[in-house]
Amino acid sequence: MDRDEAKERVRAAVDLADWIRADGVALMGGGNEFKAKCPFHEDSTPSFTVFCKEGRWEFHCFGCEASGDIFEWVMRRKGIAFPEALKLVANAKGIALPEATHRREIFQPPEVRAAAKEPERGAFDPEKFRALTRGSKAFQYLTEKRLLPVELLLDYSVGETSDGEAYSFAYKWRPHYWPANRERALFEFCKVVKVERPEGKKVEWREPKGGKNILFGMESFIVREARKAGGELVICEGEIDAVTWAQYGYAAVSVPGGAKYLGWIDHCWEWLQAFKKIHISFDEDAAGRMKVVEIVTRLGIARTDIVRLPEREEAK
Repeated sequence: MDRDEAKERVRAAVDLADWIRADGVALMGGGNEFKAKCPFHEDSTPSFTVFCKEGRWEFHCFGCEASGDIFEWVMRRKGIAFPEALKLVANAKGIALPEATHRREIFQPPEVRAAAKEPERGAFDPEKFRALTRGSKAFQYLTEKRLLPVELLLDYSVGETSDGEAYSFAYKWRPHYWPANRERALFEFCKVVKVERPEGKKVEWREPKGGKNILFGMESFIVREARKAGGELVICEGEIDAVTWAQYGYAAVSVPGGAKYLGWIDHCWEWLQAFKKIHISFDEDAAGRMKVVEIVTRLGIARTDIVRLPEREEAK
């Protein structure tokens, strides 16, 4: 029996409706078609269907467009790649698989794989940036308005533009191929934010364009120490939130492009494995709530939960 034959045999042995029901989803209906509220996004009405057509069980959500067979279901729910999903389902059904070796991979839904195709990193001009300078608009905003300590801002590689009109967050990391004896981490890009907000709108950009969408703060001291100890990590939606969590004593990083983009999971998967517990701290808007469920599922329900940053007043 080759691998394709094994795949078809395993698929045929599974009643997908029973499997999904056992995963805690309350299915309504019967026969060859069931409905439920979608487990992959915030669903107010049952938009998720499980059906059997021509002897083949599949699922489809008319809200978030998640769809597939038993293997796609397991990959999404467990955050694993196809080879592992096949092995898991085969073991559950007592079906032997042909011997094969494969590298541990993180599953990426089709829409995430498409978004992860990042452009090549452009040239970076370091002359445009400098360390935070006492008295600049950026320094005053971060330390006096946002009440962030200078030592933490420096630890998190927060700088400013050469005119002091905008602050910058340097995204740096040590990918798995980075030499252990190399002192400097790999720099990907800076996220730049203007202090002034015309008509209340935030003005921000990336410099240089392109580069891998990694997590901000991976090279800060508090995060590196927590990772070394196999401790806990907070993943935030904003860079300032990450520094604020660190001010409370928690190792924290931030996602690079808001709640909707999850490509950082692929790049940082191996790096994240060292943490025994991961807390997700996202904004409570629709985009944040929708993606938190998927993040928790893919990073592992057993070690992931949702937390909220304590509220505090900004300086007047």
